[in-house]
Amino acid sequence: MAPGAKKGKGLADARDRAAAATEFGRTVVVTAGAGTGKTALLVERTLNILMLPLRRVPVTEILALTFSNRAAGEMRTRIREALASFLEWSRVSGGPPESAGHLGSIYRGVLERTKLGREEIGERAVDALSSLERASVSTMHAFAGQILRRYPVEAGIDPRFREDDGLAFLERFEIEWERFLERELGYPAPRAELWNAVLEDISLVDITELAKRLCDEEVPLDALAAQLGDGRLFELDKGWLAELVREANELLSAHEDGASQNTGRLLRASTDLFEGLFAGKTPDDLAELEVGLGISAGVTKKWDADAVARVKSGARIAKGLLRCRPGPVQGALDILLRFARAFRAGFVRSGEMSFSALLARTRDLLRGHPRVREGLKSRYSHILVDEFQDTDPVQYEIVFYLAERPGSSAREWRDCRLEPGKLFIVGDPKQSIYHFRGADIGAYHEVVEGRLAGEAASL
Repeated sequence: MAPGAKKGKGLADARDRAAAATEFGRTVVVTAGAGTGKTALLVERTLNILMLPLRRVPVTEILALTFSNRAAGEMRTRIREALASFLEWSRVSGGPPESAGHLGSIYRGVLERTKLGREEIGERAVDALSSLERASVSTMHAFAGQILRRYPVEAGIDPRFREDDGLAFLERFEIEWERFLERELGYPAPRAELWNAVLEDISLVDITELAKRLCDEEVPLDALAAQLGDGRLFELDKGWLAELVREANELLSAHEDGASQNTGRLLRASTDLFEGLFAGKTPDDLAELEVGLGISAGVTKKWDADAVARVKSGARIAKGLLRCRPGPVQGALDILLRFARAFRAGFVRSGEMSFSALLARTRDLLRGHPRVREGLKSRYSHILVDEFQDTDPVQYEIVFYLAERPGSSAREWRDCRLEPGKLFIVGDPKQSIYHFRGADIGAYHEVVEGRLAGEAASL
């Protein structure tokens, strides 16, 4: 839970909801679970932004980022319906009827708090309705695509690129990877000794998966190569490991009666591995856990489908960590880094852009081009982010760069000084669809409980 949050209340508390909808002096972080009216809160805050008393904010200055296209469409529809109601009520002296419910109370609150008057509210509603289709209410990926098409020269891409849903990536990878293996493993094999050493410890299937991951543009190849060179690559993040340990122990505590079943034994092996690595042991020290991590888990009376899925996901992470022995992995990376760079360049030249490339290149554009960043910062005066727990670290960077104070240009997102009142975040790590993906949830906690601690109003 975010610092200062009130446990057990969420958005059901009227005071918390009112504060979240009307606090514009600080960054606001709302921790709220499913079914607590998060979309309604985002709409309510949008309405209050449009009715700010000191300055008329065009709806096109509001950037609302959601997790799915469906959520974006729903939010846009609900904003449109609310504005239409505001316009209707502004034309009658009696205002909204009692049957108007919470939306009517929002309208009455605007009248009382802002002193705008019915005519001004109606004019603002008309302006917003006329521009709503041009407003930035979308997923992060769609928004990133818009930015890249607006600045193709700075981003180094063809503005006519096609957004790939993953099929073009996989098809091209299979072709290029087969050609690469023919060159590397066919006669005469130019690096036979290195390949032999690697394949003794890592299967070709795992090497293929590693190659595929390296071709993903969210993986920073230059930083990876630098860490490989100075030995930092195999230093596991303690915060991430602590999160893995915490989640695994929570699952164990909640299913003590199923500890002796296969699912419980698999979870115990994963927990032992995470705790061992956190304590400073190496994968070689924990090699005996490989047997336990090979147990097959299944749904039983004591383990429901959701719990089993979380256990299996954690076990996959544990198996991956257990295989992270410096020698073989370093050899594999030596082989694959050049392939990944060539693949990325060729994929972009082909006119395709993967979803991860959309985010990575937008991040790089904002980080490396202060003029572009400053222009986009001035374009969006308010940023609303829904389902923040399901965004990933690259998306955090994009959000922070855009929420940075005018005139500032931090090189790293953690150093960004945020413009007070610009950023509004709604999320709940307990609702993450990436549950047990410690890297993502760990980053969420780093942002909410670390980077924004003391700077944000948390509800």
